[in-house]
Amino acid sequence: MSNHISVTLGQLAASAPALQSLLSKPQPASIAFQLARLAKDIQAELEAYEATRKGLCERLGTLSEDGTQYVFADKEKAQEFQEELTALLDTQVELRHTTLTLDKLGSAEIAPTELMALDWLVVEELLPNDRE
Repeated sequence: MSNHISVTLGQLAASAPALQSLLSKPQPASIAFQLARLAKDIQAELEAYEATRKGLCERLGTLSEDGTQYVFADKEKAQEFQEELTALLDTQVELRHTTLTLDKLGSAEIAPTELMALDWLVVEELLPNDRE
């Protein structure tokens, strides 16, 4: 079975709420364990992403007077920020985990929007080279 998932930081960031929702649903012990380990690894990746994004904001922008957001002095700085942020979000991350099939999730209720967000993790069935 393939022991890694390739996903972008953007996909991880976008799917964090859906993963949290999935984590809150009862699962068989083996799936709950797999999801808990995956969530821990994703959290580490998202913390590194957030630290990098914040550093980018600090380098190219200025914190607003009310301290709630970063503002950019000119269009060039805003454009540079957007380009670097896009490149960061497109960064591929390798997670040492396997995908989950719908049948392994059993009777867990999952909204279609959550499945869309988790399309990098939840698959209908395993590919031939991922079978045990």
